[in-house]
Amino acid sequence: MGVSDLNVSIKLQGADAFQRALRELGKVEAEKIRRAAITKETKDMEQTARSLAPRDEGAVRAQIDRTVRKQKGELIGRVGVGIKARSSGRYKGFESRKNLAHIIEFGRKAFFMRVRGRNGSKYSVRIPGTPGDRFLTRTAERHLRGLEKRMADRMSKSLLRKLRKLEKARGAG
Repeated sequence: MGVSDLNVSIKLQGADAFQRALRELGKVEAEKIRRAAITKETKDMEQTARSLAPRDEGAVRAQIDRTVRKQKGELIGRVGVGIKARSSGRYKGFESRKNLAHIIEFGRKAFFMRVRGRNGSKYSVRIPGTPGDRFLTRTAERHLRGLEKRMADRMSKSLLRKLRKLEKARGAG
């Protein structure tokens, strides 16, 4: 079973004053501002994915996760199914019959399954294929529109709040 990745890289161009202000705050504070913006965006994406997920008893919605972590010096935010460790979440591992989100997203081809009847005899049953619902793909499409602007706005607001806070601290001290 493979994992499908939709990679989106954002590198804000221009805004020299913004970049200078981030550098002056220092790496730790700049990292906090970036992480907060990515965390907020992934939370919004997770909510959208859950709202687009098929209506069931909640098994598919419970499998939608998000993570924000640093990999190879870059902050990576992910929203999807089965992106956290196997032990996390309500339904553990792909062995659980409740873990169907990947089939709902991508669909499944028809197949035959050997079944044992009540009298002990075995017979073959055709399990029909299902088309993919693409609820995660639709989530990504919705959030990619205007993503750079939203991220820039979030980081700018956080930066301004931090700079005002530092100004107050300097003025009071």
